[in-house]
Amino acid sequence: MIMIGMGFVRSVVLLIMSYKSEIKAGVKWSVFGVLAVSLVALNIIFWDGFLSVLSMAVGLAFLTAFIQSKPANVRRVSILAASLAIVFYILSFLPVNAAINLSVLISSIVGLVRLDRKKKV
Repeated sequence: MIMIGMGFVRSVVLLIMSYKSEIKAGVKWSVFGVLAVSLVALNIIFWDGFLSVLSMAVGLAFLTAFIQSKPANVRRVSILAASLAIVFYILSFLPVNAAINLSVLISSIVGLVRLDRKKKV
C-alpha cells in the first residue's frame, strides 16, 4: 500500500512539474533525488528479496523517464521501464498491472517508430 502511495505522489509531483516549463534544472534534479531516495528507502524498509530490487529498478527507470526533456528520450526510457515493470508484475502475480504496462510498452514502441524514425529518414 505504501508503494502505491509513493507512486501516486511521484506521478502528481511529476505531472505538476511537466506543466511548468520554467522549472530550473536544480529543482528538477532535487525532486528526482528526493523521490529516488524515498523509493529506495521504502523498498529497504519493506524488503521482499529480489522483488524489492526489481521494484527499485522499475521505480527508478520510470522516474528517469519522467525527467527527460525530449519526448524521444521519454519513449526510449519508458520501453526499458515498462519491460522491467511487466517482469515485476508477472513475478508478483499481478496480471492486470502487467497488462497495463504492456500497453505502455506498446505505445512507447509505436511512438518511437512512428514519430522518431520518420524524423531520421
